[in-house]
Amino acid sequence: MNGEAIAKEPIQDMLIRQDEVSLSVYGRPKARGFFGLAKDIAPEVLQAIAISTYGKIIERTWFRKEPHERQRISGWIEAPYLVEAVTTDKCRFQTGNKTWDGFFRKAQAEFSKWLDEIGLSEKPAERKPDFSNLEMEINSILRSLPELTFFGTRTQRDVAIPDETGELGELGEGTQKVRGTKSGETEGEGVSVYPGGEPGQAPTMKPGIDVPATPHQRTIRGGVQMLPVWREDMEKEAWFDGEATISLNEAHPAYQRAKRERLDKYHLLKSAVLSLIEYKLQKDELSYQEAFDLSQRFFRLWGEQ
Repeated sequence: MNGEAIAKEPIQDMLIRQDEVSLSVYGRPKARGFFGLAKDIAPEVLQAIAISTYGKIIERTWFRKEPHERQRISGWIEAPYLVEAVTTDKCRFQTGNKTWDGFFRKAQAEFSKWLDEIGLSEKPAERKPDFSNLEMEINSILRSLPELTFFGTRTQRDVAIPDETGELGELGEGTQKVRGTKSGETEGEGVSVYPGGEPGQAPTMKPGIDVPATPHQRTIRGGVQMLPVWREDMEKEAWFDGEATISLNEAHPAYQRAKRERLDKYHLLKSAVLSLIEYKLQKDELSYQEAFDLSQRFFRLWGEQ
């Protein structure tokens, strides 16, 4: 409920697990709170992570993730400095606000790691080689659409660089080469990082048992990556996490029918693109007509390839 006061006691009484979270973003004072897991389904008003400023909850969010048993997840984060990102009616945070966006990305990464730790993250099915071709098709068209070019531009972000002294992480399929070496910032021959459109594996930012790595900021090629998931509990065909990953729900009845009728490639393309347009609609507050027109233009470009 927007604008509600924090009532931590009822939340904490129902939790079987509670983990503190502390976020430091761009030199701002630390935002603090916790992620919690309830024994049973939590009351609807306590589900998701509450983001508050000066004691008032402005929004509740799952940070664009679709965890298993999401109705058992609760928690809150107090970030007073986000007051500058609140809308004039104090009911939500401003879309496109740099302060809010920076906080959101950091909190999303911490929430994702926490979900991995408690075993409720979106566990992707085995990545399929033919997804690379579909990704290349989509990314090439995105670069031709001004409204969606931010998905394909170069951007600064943390990537996992192999490092014997680093923490163990999970390997991901699909790489790209960036400046730097495994041991430092020097150019060398570059190092392969995840994600990317080239074949091969590289460490991801997710904790795991595969390879030790350390996060370093690098300039990488943008673009979206698609991962299959099996989520019978979800009505969505696909969803975009706001960073780089589109989850494609292979358990959805529409996908199963498309597969039987050998239309699965078009179904996956359609679902992936509509998830990006949905994100654009919410983030930049497009009208529904603008979103519809954007969809029409994308599929025309795809048909002309």
